[in-house]
Amino acid sequence: MKLPGYKILKEVAKKRVITLGEAKKLFTTNFNDERDFFALASLYTERYVDSSWVRERCNWDTDKISLVARELYFMSLGRGKHTVVGTYEDTPDTPGDIVNERDYNAEFKIYCTGKTDLFFHEQRSKSIERMVALLTGIVIAILSAVATAYFTK
Repeated sequence: MKLPGYKILKEVAKKRVITLGEAKKLFTTNFNDERDFFALASLYTERYVDSSWVRERCNWDTDKISLVARELYFMSLGRGKHTVVGTYEDTPDTPGDIVNERDYNAEFKIYCTGKTDLFFHEQRSKSIERMVALLTGIVIAILSAVATAYFTK
């Protein structure tokens, strides 16, 4: 699969812990805003991945993908002051200014959860079941052809 969420989930399952910067490299930034982070945010809100670190004034215990995606985008901008248009952080004093004191790309860790392991176990089981069904069909087709040829003589 080439879906960004699947690539991120596969990498987290393989390494068990990745940084926000590593996750950002796994998907293309088409929009250069929070929309690029919807896949990662949905994995977070559906509890496939988790993080033990929480930024101040952020509501990470939410099922709103857009809020989590926006926070992940802000954190991925790196250290320093950034101007972002059309955010809830807009005030008359600082219109759209986001200040990151740290490089969250390196500090924000994304962890694998048990739900991720169960997902990949289920995918492997389905794959095995498909192969067994395919092989069973092939064996039955061959036996049917042999039996038909033998009994129609």
